[in-house]
Amino acid sequence: MFSLSGQRKFILYWILATIVGLFVGVFLWDIVVDIVWNLEKTIKQVIGIRFPFSLQATIGFSTFGGAIGFCQWLVLRNRLKASWKWIILTTIAFPLVIVGLDPIFHASNGPFIIQGIAISMFQWLYLLTQLRKAYLWILSSAIAWGLISLILYLLPIIPIPTSVYPVARVILILLMGLCLSLPTGIMMLWLFRNRNDI
Repeated sequence: MFSLSGQRKFILYWILATIVGLFVGVFLWDIVVDIVWNLEKTIKQVIGIRFPFSLQATIGFSTFGGAIGFCQWLVLRNRLKASWKWIILTTIAFPLVIVGLDPIFHASNGPFIIQGIAISMFQWLYLLTQLRKAYLWILSSAIAWGLISLILYLLPIIPIPTSVYPVARVILILLMGLCLSLPTGIMMLWLFRNRNDI
């Protein structure tokens, strides 16, 4: 059972882990996507092979999801058995869901809720072996990704001068991190408090 201070620490650590994971994921995305884009272009020109999917997006989202999964695992590792599965499932979920749904929902903010639910279902596959009522994790993720969708929907109507774009990007990542971590952190804490060994 968590004490009151333990509950606050867990929520704080979960928020920090998620936000750091987002920043690391975006940083690695910028590096990896550029490298893979050049590689994909070279393969196409030299060998003449065209991939039936975006190799750039697949590896980019794998890296992005892996960064978030790893940072969240640092919070979960002493609380759940075989918690390394969280990293694997989150790393796999991001490219499979986002790249897989892209042909259907291209250039739309709405699917972020759908994508969030789909990603959380991968994580739920692990949680259901560890926690009671793990299906509620999907609900909290839907709320979190719904908030992110709302921010991204409103973003184009806010005039942002190019001179402050780097600062605006940092603020956007922080907002997205808070939206993603608060509902899911509160739900994860509730699931821990109502757990039983299964």
